[in-house]
Amino acid sequence: SGGNQSNCGTWMDKMGDNGVPATSRHGCAVELTVLFYSLLKFIRKNSRKESSDKSSVPALFQNYFSDQDLAKFMIFEKSILKNFQSEFFVKKLNDKNQKQTDQFYNDCLYPHGHTSLEQRPNQFIAMTALDCEDLFDDDLQKEIIMSSLKNQMLGRLGLATLSPTDPNYSPYYDGGDNYHQGPEWLWVNGCFLKQIWNLTKSNSKLEAADKVLIRDGLFQYLNNHLEIMYGENWLGLPELTNKNGEKCHRSCPGQAGSNGLFSELGKEIENYQ
Repeated sequence: SGGNQSNCGTWMDKMGDNGVPATSRHGCAVELTVLFYSLLKFIRKNSRKESSDKSSVPALFQNYFSDQDLAKFMIFEKSILKNFQSEFFVKKLNDKNQKQTDQFYNDCLYPHGHTSLEQRPNQFIAMTALDCEDLFDDDLQKEIIMSSLKNQMLGRLGLATLSPTDPNYSPYYDGGDNYHQGPEWLWVNGCFLKQIWNLTKSNSKLEAADKVLIRDGLFQYLNNHLEIMYGENWLGLPELTNKNGEKCHRSCPGQAGSNGLFSELGKEIENYQ
């Protein structure tokens, strides 16, 4: 769960000026669902029954969970695997261009019959989660990435926290309730770019030369981030920017998540053979 209507339970929540969450996610958040699935698989694969190498099983898992616990976890795991695609995947006409079809994983499933179809970047956090490839189809992920690009979610440095086609899109942050309604955050863009690179590396249909072209394109894009890193007093990357990389004076000027994700991405691309 991403919390409830009265509190903020995920990174993309912000308490509004009126004491009510400005971007409430009081339901089943896409990235939390996938991270929970990842944890369930990790516990199962490292449990005393499933691990082939008992010496490698972390001590925590050897005796901590009962057989009843593991059976319950298996039910949860199978339920997510069975229902994730049908519950989260959205294919609909673009709100601004009726000739364009948008495809994405809905950001949050709300309770009590409330429906909201929001194209946000949390789906890419989900896609990069450990050992969750069986939840996602590679070709469909490419379509989702293209949908995000067509809707101009990718900025000069970050990724928009809400699609510009959404009526609530508001990309200039100055301390109001629109913290996650369009400003472009860097760390989630790191997840977005990492998944592009993951799909590139694993695509057996792509020639080596094409993979190199994509790698070089990513390197070229990352030059934007190097300019910021070496051009600012903080020698690092900020938390977020306004639309298309415009400086946001309310942003943290040097954030660990931004620096960590882009350092990891740069290293992975640099080491590609």
